[in-house]
Amino acid sequence: DMTQLGHEAHMKWMKDNSALQNAATQFAEAKDIAAQRESFAPLSESIAAAIETFGHVSEKPVFQFFCPMAQNNHGARWLYDADEVLNPYFGEMMLHCGENLGSVMK
Repeated sequence: DMTQLGHEAHMKWMKDNSALQNAATQFAEAKDIAAQRESFAPLSESIAAAIETFGHVSEKPVFQFFCPMAQNNHGARWLYDADEVLNPYFGEMMLHCGENLGSVMK
């Protein structure tokens, strides 16, 4: 509820929300799994940024993971509600590749 945000937080949300919407659109419009995996990194980064700023309401902790080989060896992170590494960038080919960076703020 944006009415609960102060001016600074509101402006941050507007910026983060725009990036999140763009990333979600690219992900949703991806034509195949390779395109989805490529568009997943900006979506994941946008969600992580929003959670880092505003927190989350899940009863479960949210864990942050990092794969150094994702995105052509630039690396990328993702969030998951369990502490097991299940790499969305490489799927079954490298399912357990990645590092659990711990839970993000609640």
